[in-house]
Amino acid sequence: MATIIRIDRSKPIHFALIGKDTIEEQDEKSLCLTECDLDRVQLETCLENGISSISSERRLARLKEKKCIRLDARIFQEVLGNLSKIPESWKSKWEIHFNGTTMQDASGNRYIFCLVGDTKGHWKWGVHWLANACQEYTASAVL
Repeated sequence: MATIIRIDRSKPIHFALIGKDTIEEQDEKSLCLTECDLDRVQLETCLENGISSISSERRLARLKEKKCIRLDARIFQEVLGNLSKIPESWKSKWEIHFNGTTMQDASGNRYIFCLVGDTKGHWKWGVHWLANACQEYTASAVL
């Protein structure tokens, strides 16, 4: 099965939850992508040996240090519309984070979008607050 998704950058990010929230930061390299082969996406935890959790802000900083492409909210939206293309390898994680777009709500709280899976392989969308920790069952989608 083909796992390539097309990213139409002319479409805005459209989620009901955003409301008046604003985009705080975007990964410029991710914004240049017009397609994404989901089989090439790596799931990065940024955990060091023997450690089972990391702060979300620290994970974001490590991803930036690695200079990988952090997949953004527009790619997240396209994945959400093409759930049948999610690779089997992703099903080993409960949450897949899309750190390429950082959002901020009216109170200054920062978050990213994520896919939340269940034991039956079903996915729904959610947000992960950057004030929370990332556990070993979560990973960030990067190229």
